[in-house]
Amino acid sequence: MVVSIETLKPGQVLPMDFTESVAVPPAYGLLNLDVTLSVKGHLKHERDFFSFEGHVAADLMMECGLCLSPVAVPVSFQICDKFSETLETLGEEDVFPIASRQIDLTDAILSGLLMEIPGRVVCSASCKGLCPFCGKDLNHGPCGCSNDEINERFAQLKDLFKEV
Repeated sequence: MVVSIETLKPGQVLPMDFTESVAVPPAYGLLNLDVTLSVKGHLKHERDFFSFEGHVAADLMMECGLCLSPVAVPVSFQICDKFSETLETLGEEDVFPIASRQIDLTDAILSGLLMEIPGRVVCSASCKGLCPFCGKDLNHGPCGCSNDEINERFAQLKDLFKEV
């Protein structure tokens, strides 16, 4: 997602509308490490910097937090970032550097994407998860493990719930 700014004059706006596949670091916790991003927005040459404002959409694949099956997670977010070549402007927060008269939108978009990734997803509201004893996916039927097995440290608590 590299954009040349050689011909962009102050005050000029460059509309952008593209779809591109981006490699996502494994630390993001996604199942798909290549994410296709749809980006619509505009790049504007301000006085001392360039600003990019737009909308980003992507379909992510994550694991269900209960049964570990793949779950499609659509995300979309607004982005508004600054890019600069001058050291004075680079000292500000949220300003990305420009190298060789080209703006690379990848880091700005990936930082916005990271903020939109949910911490945990569930495949459905009725997901039963995995059996804690054998690990079978309980959404595909019972596993046959005994649910009567109680940790002996908590055996005395069982008596608290007996009917009187």
